[in-house]
Amino acid sequence: SLAILTTFWENGHPVILFTTHGEPDLATRYFLNTFKEEKTLRRLTGNVTLFGSSSFTSVLSGSPVGPYRPATLVSREWFVKFRFLLFLIIAGIIILAAGLLYNRLVRSKAS
Repeated sequence: SLAILTTFWENGHPVILFTTHGEPDLATRYFLNTFKEEKTLRRLTGNVTLFGSSSFTSVLSGSPVGPYRPATLVSREWFVKFRFLLFLIIAGIIILAAGLLYNRLVRSKAS
């Protein structure tokens, strides 16, 4: 008998799923005897944990998709990707504005 604790994302929300394999009462007892709240959670290294008679094993299952990233971080990634182009555009606008301002203020008007 095994107790199985699985974590995954569903529609952008984290999900923790607990299920048993074999005799449910025995598997649940294995889980309750081994699971020590914060200490156990900090020792987990994967998204699937199998609780047996005396210990547990944590494994990474499936393809890693990386951490959840809110929409605000996507715009930061865009900025990092195109920051040099953005710098060139802003520098060009500043140089153009300085040239036009120079023509208006410094050059004498022909009478």
